[in-house]
Amino acid sequence: RESLAEGGVPAGQAGRFSFELADVSAQEPRNGPRKGSSFSDAVDARAFESLVLRYAPPWPLQLVFTPALLSQQQRVFALLLRLRRAKWSLETVSVGAGAAGGRCAGSTPLTRLWWTLRSELLHAVHHILAYVTLAVIAAEWRSLLDGLPALSSVDAFAAACARLYERIASRCFLEPQHEAEMRAVDAILALALRLRAQLSDDLAALPAVAHAAAARRWRAELRRSVQLLMRTLRQQPEGRPLSEALDFNSHYGGSEEEA
Repeated sequence: RESLAEGGVPAGQAGRFSFELADVSAQEPRNGPRKGSSFSDAVDARAFESLVLRYAPPWPLQLVFTPALLSQQQRVFALLLRLRRAKWSLETVSVGAGAAGGRCAGSTPLTRLWWTLRSELLHAVHHILAYVTLAVIAAEWRSLLDGLPALSSVDAFAAACARLYERIASRCFLEPQHEAEMRAVDAILALALRLRAQLSDDLAALPAVAHAAAARRWRAELRRSVQLLMRTLRQQPEGRPLSEALDFNSHYGGSEEEA
């Protein structure tokens, strides 16, 4: 609420927003099954799934912001939170002894190996986040505003808002028919969190050969996930800019051996 107020939202409106912890103990993590104490929330892309953003609309906004619409908003909020968390984890991680503030200390084959993977991951996460916030949410909101003069009743406005979130949910891979694409996005985000955990540990703890093998596996995992997204996006006119941004230098267009 304080952040909203500082951003210019009136105190009365800011007070209608709140966070709530939902019970997700019975849910299975999307990144794999829990394995007792060995499972760490630090590398679970959906570790914050229990954090729910609530909004209590005043009258007569309840006619528009129905429970179904607010549920759609929560799904979009959860996706944005996952994306921003992964982006933060990559931007603030450091590599090498004495490094801090998202920097790479030294120039050894080992540090360059992981720093290159970190850069590739950050590129993917950054462009997925930009696509969701700018190409989807901002663009769809602008389209709604442009169509307001043609809406002649509260029911028409409510229907337009419902269609807005339906389009956002579909374009952001939140609908059941896009489950494969969402799993690819979650795999990229989980890989970002795993990389942060890896780089936060002592890199010298493992032999260089083990690090090289792990980095190759992770790069292959990233490649598969990005290519799956690109195949889907190229079939959608609105998604082609993200596909082109992800593969701006044809890095993911060639064979795995070429990469």
